[in-house]
Amino acid sequence: LVGVAAALILFHEALYWRGVRPVGVLGALGFLHALFPTFLVSLFVDTLPIAFVFSFGNLGAFVRTSLPEGSLLQALAGLHWRIILDIFSILPPSLVVFGLGSFVWSSAVYWRSSRHQFREQVFLIVFFAASFLPFLKIFNAQVHLGFALLPLSILLAKQTEFLFERLRPPPLSRAALIASVVLVLASADHAANIVSVRGATRQIYGSITAIADRFVADLPAHSIVVSNAHHLEDIRFYARGHFDPWAMPGGIPDRRQWLYGSEDLQRLIDQNSGRSIYFLDVRLPRTEGQRGAGRVLAFVRDEVVAMEPLGRIAATRYTYPFFDPLRLLLPTTVATWPGPPDLEFDFYRGPALAGAHFLREVAADYFLYRVTGQRVLRWVPHPTLLEQNVQGFNLVGYRDVVYAIPQAEGAFDIARIRGRDYTSSFEGPDVDTVKAQVRRAIGTPDGG
Repeated sequence: LVGVAAALILFHEALYWRGVRPVGVLGALGFLHALFPTFLVSLFVDTLPIAFVFSFGNLGAFVRTSLPEGSLLQALAGLHWRIILDIFSILPPSLVVFGLGSFVWSSAVYWRSSRHQFREQVFLIVFFAASFLPFLKIFNAQVHLGFALLPLSILLAKQTEFLFERLRPPPLSRAALIASVVLVLASADHAANIVSVRGATRQIYGSITAIADRFVADLPAHSIVVSNAHHLEDIRFYARGHFDPWAMPGGIPDRRQWLYGSEDLQRLIDQNSGRSIYFLDVRLPRTEGQRGAGRVLAFVRDEVVAMEPLGRIAATRYTYPFFDPLRLLLPTTVATWPGPPDLEFDFYRGPALAGAHFLREVAADYFLYRVTGQRVLRWVPHPTLLEQNVQGFNLVGYRDVVYAIPQAEGAFDIARIRGRDYTSSFEGPDVDTVKAQVRRAIGTPDGG
């Protein structure tokens, strides 16, 4: 942000060139500081190297891991182009469409009649581009686009002012009537955010506090709760630290508490014998077009360990209206998120689940399970090829059992195993046991 602000000052000075002024010098120094943050401090600390901003810290790590491979066209194709539609979703889309048309008209008029107004529009476009284009690469959450909304909102307001100035003379023309209707619709649509954001946040935190109260009442102190929800930490806060939170990757912020697979879960169970362990599975009622569709609690979905279902303990359901008809044309993927920014991936957001027009909904269901088993299955949910061509057999791990099937008889199919459709097959608790069965069956000595 420091770099963008300084660059905009320099651009403004160049656009309205009036010689070298102190504000331009200050902008140049600020821009250099943004590019080389350690330079000023290095004047006082001899051992501090002068480093480019993209070479260190989280930004440097991101740049190194996100450098494009292949051609320029491949790099461009990998950008988040769909966030252009997010702009149409965050602001009333009718206003954005109307503003784009007005911008073309006003720019042509200002070019001929008012160079000052034309320069203002150029500055606002550059301001918007500088704050928007980086997110084509680093976009993650919709709230980040708020940086680009300031110049865009000013630009759209300027277009609205231009239109009404041009269409104001009586009698009321059809164009003026259309512009008035668009402005009323856009104003109503945007004003609805005041109600919908407050309502969604209240409903979400109502569910969070209700679950926290239940955990305090029903779960033993210092229980372990594993979840796929980012807001598990919020539940823990309202439960006053009554339980210890753990999560699948992408869940709670503390990555030290992430469980990446069955081995991590087995280790957690082994190291905490005597403590109660629960799964809190937060499910989206519909996954189409949802940014959080991939954030599932795989331990529950794949049934990796024996567990007792305790039922659906809570649900979030909040519907709210919108008034701009162009929102009906936008894909669900870019539907605005009216709740707390950090929880964007935890909830369904999109058209009302009941199918009503001009209504949207925020929703989630909470299911609780108590872990009763001590042994976690290793190969789930899909068959895993463990070894190939062991005396003509492939060894496959599936649901904690190792199977051997003839290599020449196609892919592994558990139904064929159970129906004895392979010419021969073997199974056992581990690879060595099944290898020994194969060798005995074909008359090969162990180890041969």
